[in-house]
Amino acid sequence: AASLHTLVGDRSLEPLSVKATAGFYSRAMHSRLRFPPGFLGVLRRNLEGGVFLPKSKRPKPSTPAASTRLKRQRQKATKPEETVAALLRDILGGPHYRRNVRSLPGSPDFVNQRASWAVFVHGCYWHHHDGCKRATIPKANRDWWIEKFEKNRARDLRKLEELEETGLRVEVVWECDLERIEALRLRLTALVQSPAGLSADSYLPDGAEPMSP
Repeated sequence: AASLHTLVGDRSLEPLSVKATAGFYSRAMHSRLRFPPGFLGVLRRNLEGGVFLPKSKRPKPSTPAASTRLKRQRQKATKPEETVAALLRDILGGPHYRRNVRSLPGSPDFVNQRASWAVFVHGCYWHHHDGCKRATIPKANRDWWIEKFEKNRARDLRKLEELEETGLRVEVVWECDLERIEALRLRLTALVQSPAGLSADSYLPDGAEPMSP
């Protein structure tokens, strides 16, 4: 006789999507498996009512002002990123880095692979900086946002570890770090300084050839 696990496979361990639920319902109707009284009726009504969703959807902004703030959020060339770019250019004597390198874990904002360093620039709100006053949680749809921020932080940590495994030294710059600009300059200077035995050719622009002695 068929079993519930046979009908739904490993998906029985997780909430079923609309498509998976519909497939399960169809197979259950034509199987010899006995279900508790009313089970299939409840399943059908839930399916028709759209209770089973593929994943939680981002809630709509609670106010027009909130909607405007979300639309203004930029993903690239943010003010914190441009400030860090200016600091790096000043420290290095030029733009000796690549930006938003998608071939590396987490697409770090600044990378110099020859000199073995990378920088992430995180907004305190979206990446939810622990203990930071900017890392607030919206009152509307609070549970959804808490889950969202937890996933963001878990992803950031995973990508940071994956990037470090490639041999790069990694610095995370938070938006609030810009309030202490000189301290940030010292951190970036320490990061990009050539390690012992590393030649100055490490700071050639990408694709440039070192000069012959």
